[in-house]
Amino acid sequence: MMNSPRANNSNANKSSNEIERKLQRVEADFRRQREEARRAAELAAERLRLAQEDAASRRKTVDDLQVKLQHVHVDKDSRTKFYELTVSVEMSTKEAHFQHAEFVQKREKVGAYQRDLVRARAKRSATLRSLQDVLRCQRSRHASQLCTGFDVLCGSTSRQYLEQELRDDRDGRLTHKWPRLIHEQTKKIKKSNSELEQVTIPRLQRAIEAYQRQFVGPSAVVDTQMENNIMEVSLSQNEMPPPFPKSSM
Repeated sequence: MMNSPRANNSNANKSSNEIERKLQRVEADFRRQREEARRAAELAAERLRLAQEDAASRRKTVDDLQVKLQHVHVDKDSRTKFYELTVSVEMSTKEAHFQHAEFVQKREKVGAYQRDLVRARAKRSATLRSLQDVLRCQRSRHASQLCTGFDVLCGSTSRQYLEQELRDDRDGRLTHKWPRLIHEQTKKIKKSNSELEQVTIPRLQRAIEAYQRQFVGPSAVVDTQMENNIMEVSLSQNEMPPPFPKSSM
């Protein structure tokens, strides 16, 4: 049985409608899938952004913690150094106080030693003056003993005596006796000075040395040679008798 053209057209319309509905369903599914993919991409981008922000926040937190840790180490080192400096300052202060106390004690000892040295020098000077006075007295007494008698006369008496002798000496006997008198007087003076040097001066030197050991001590510097020179000069002042004056003839 043959189909009619109207039936064929109806079947073709049905087929085209079906194809159109299928295409519409496919297009709707595609749009829906595309929308879901877009939403999934947006959601993934949002998750990625949140993850990046979280990672940045974590990195910032880690950096802050590292900085704080460094500050903690620095503070710990600073506290350690401050403690060490405090201990060093305390030790230096104690040492300075100890050194100051030692300095005060040494200064007091030096002051006492200087005062003792001044007193010892004053005693030494007084003793030396006394010894020199004793030496001068002995020298004067010795010279006065030498100047007594007929051999040697001192001062104006000797001058007057010699002038009178020269006036009375008509034959020159007195002038002939002068060399012998001078020689004898020189021998007496040398003998007396020898006795003085051998007895008196060593005794005075021993007295000075004993004084130095007893009062001055080994640290004082005493110029003994100068004292000996003073005594020798003092002795040499009266070593020879005064020259005979020239008489006016």
